[in-house]
Amino acid sequence: MNIEHIINPKLWDSIESNYKAGKYSNAIVDAMLYLTNILREKADLNEDGYDLVNRAFSKKDLRIQITKLESETDQNKQDGYANILRGLYQMIRNPRHHENINDSQNEAFKIILFVDYIIEILNSSKASFELDDIETIIFDDDQIEDEDYMRLIIDRIPKRKLYEVVIKVYNRRTLEDINLYRRFFSCAFDLLKPDEVLQFINIISQDLIKTKNDNDRKYIIGCIPKSKWNDIDQLAKLRTENRIIKSIEEGKANSERKTIDTISWFATWCTKLFSEFTMREKLLQTILNKLYTKEEFQIRYLFVFILNSIWPLVEIQDIEGLNQNNDELFYVGKTGVVWYIKKQIQEGNKLYFDFVNQNKYYMPDYLREYFKEALVNFKENEENTLLNENDPVDDLPF
Repeated sequence: MNIEHIINPKLWDSIESNYKAGKYSNAIVDAMLYLTNILREKADLNEDGYDLVNRAFSKKDLRIQITKLESETDQNKQDGYANILRGLYQMIRNPRHHENINDSQNEAFKIILFVDYIIEILNSSKASFELDDIETIIFDDDQIEDEDYMRLIIDRIPKRKLYEVVIKVYNRRTLEDINLYRRFFSCAFDLLKPDEVLQFINIISQDLIKTKNDNDRKYIIGCIPKSKWNDIDQLAKLRTENRIIKSIEEGKANSERKTIDTISWFATWCTKLFSEFTMREKLLQTILNKLYTKEEFQIRYLFVFILNSIWPLVEIQDIEGLNQNNDELFYVGKTGVVWYIKKQIQEGNKLYFDFVNQNKYYMPDYLREYFKEALVNFKENEENTLLNENDPVDDLPF
């Protein structure tokens, strides 16, 4: 009877070379190595031999469950299986590591067949970590909406399995609550290995290049730490940034802080990326052009959703260079935005005054100081009003 037709095909692959060459003791050692790797994978441990078995079957931190453990018989089977594994290392593997043993084909056949039986039981056992179980916990409707709670969940995922879970969660995007999704990636991303980060960034890049769906883009961006945005493929990055800018161009919001059209909601989910933009100048000039329109709903959109995210882009040297010229054509981009807002306050525009006054603590100190005098001396000019429009609603990040 040929052993290759009886045992697990993967076990046969592990021993085939030595077994066919008549090196039967080496084939037995190969079989034990294959068993060891399964134990390590199943238990998420790096130990070897006797120590590996002790940790995997420790009653204080059980990593592998052979039975349901609901009765004394179950517990006896569990303990018996662990003892057999210990015996395999002590009686079978270790002597062949330390002594010159020449096993016959018949002896190798019997031992490898028994190892195959032990592996079969191991493969059907339940590990402390099961992918389906952890998914159920991650997407639990009763999950606490807190990053510390999410970290507790992620801590239960074996490090060697984390990337697999990350991809599984990523592929469920748009099916789950976006805030849950953001919490998961906020906690999980930094735990990935460097090569896993590169693989994941590549997957994200390809999806951003292909997708034409803003909701899909929203979820993809939701899983990226802003510090990694510059690692995204340049084509994917520029394509996405341009879409965000188009969303801002179209953006309108009413007095109830709701977007009015079908595209402008998208940019409201992407503001964390502004500081990392390659197309930063185009972004800032788009915002400035929008302020120049003097249309109330366009201005409200910027006030409610966009402007508080651009203050970190305005540096102290930008402020020091202002007030040198009173011609609006002299200022572009971020300096133009800051200068124009102050000018509107000085001219008595209450909408601008209210915005800066209510949001000044989102600004750096030097920017607050720049607006201070204009706020203190503000006098409303009812003639300096904005044009008006109206209605519907869409998806917002809060």
